[in-house]
Amino acid sequence: MAALNFPSSPTLNQLYTANNATWQWNGTAWVRLGDPGAQGSTGSQGAAGAQGTAGAQGSAGAQGTAGAQGSTGPTGAQGVAGAQGTAGAQGTAGAQGAAGAQGTAGAQGTAGAQGSAGAQGATGSTGAQGSTGPTGAQGTAGAQGATGSTGAQGSTGPTGPTGAQGATGAQGATGAQGATGTTGPTGPTGPTGAQGATGPVGGSNTQILYNSSGTAAGSANMTFDGTRPTFATLRTNSILPSGGLPAGASGGGIVQVVSSPYYTQTELAPGSSFTQIGSWSASITPRSASNKILVDVDLNASGSFSYYVVAVRLYVNGVYHQVAPDNGSRPGTFMTIGAQQWSNYYRYQAHAQYLHSPGTTSQQTYSLWVRDTRDNTNIFINRAYYDENSGAVPVGNSCITLMEISG
Repeated sequence: MAALNFPSSPTLNQLYTANNATWQWNGTAWVRLGDPGAQGSTGSQGAAGAQGTAGAQGSAGAQGTAGAQGSTGPTGAQGVAGAQGTAGAQGTAGAQGAAGAQGTAGAQGTAGAQGSAGAQGATGSTGAQGSTGPTGAQGTAGAQGATGSTGAQGSTGPTGPTGAQGATGAQGATGAQGATGTTGPTGPTGPTGAQGATGPVGGSNTQILYNSSGTAAGSANMTFDGTRPTFATLRTNSILPSGGLPAGASGGGIVQVVSSPYYTQTELAPGSSFTQIGSWSASITPRSASNKILVDVDLNASGSFSYYVVAVRLYVNGVYHQVAPDNGSRPGTFMTIGAQQWSNYYRYQAHAQYLHSPGTTSQQTYSLWVRDTRDNTNIFINRAYYDENSGAVPVGNSCITLMEISG
């Protein structure tokens, strides 16, 4: 389950939701709101409203134009063409008589002006087709005679067969849309269905609910009394303020703490080189590469006689880790203890801290190395130079404490 991360500066009645639960800020504390019951079943469908009246029918579109005239029956045999005379004015067209034999075509005369079209006579029936005579020799084209007057209309013959259907005329424009009828009244709303039964509540009173394989459950390890949540164990790899780290801050909450005390009374003779204090060290494995390690050291130490300078260096994973920089011939150290007085009983309880950024999740081991940088004399841990079995020289206590800080 994710950690509860309440806002650090809430406003009155502000809501906060996490882990399927909701809290409200009452000006003093976060108060958990009640969990909703299960959804009731849906009520039955209300009856449909009456059908509104239909709109008026739009007017019909205009009639399309008539199709083209069917094709004429077969033409008789071609006669000898006479010479083409000058075309006279077009007379009014009479009813269609039976077709005579075609004369010989004369030379093409100048086209006369087009006369107005006469009214279409009723179509007579087509006579029976005569047999075709032999074609005569082509005669010399004679001059075109003047057009004779139109003969009297012959009697109408029987109706010939119907010609092929002409093409359909274009669709007339659609009439205007009739007005929409008024909407009928809305039917009454159906009755609301009965309230569904309340679902079971997991866990016991004050326990925080969580999803256990699809079922609501609670645990005595997670409770909420209406003011604050309580957890038997809270596991996390990072602890940060709800609003993030403030400007200038180096880390957030403490993720884990490792402590390595050292009670052994030890005498060291490092000479001119730094030497480790016994096999004393402390190790920690960071949970996140972005986290930091706060190294906190208490050291009970002294030098020989009354004049000494105990320089202490920090080593990480067996390698010197420089904290303070060197300055000329003055070596940089993690902490320094010095004395210049006449007292063989004199010693110090020194303390130092350092925030280390390992940048990894691999185990980090920290140890302390010492030497007397004044006279290269012996160094004593958890005791003074002068030592006897009496209450005047009690056993000291030294400790390395490591704290992983959220980055």
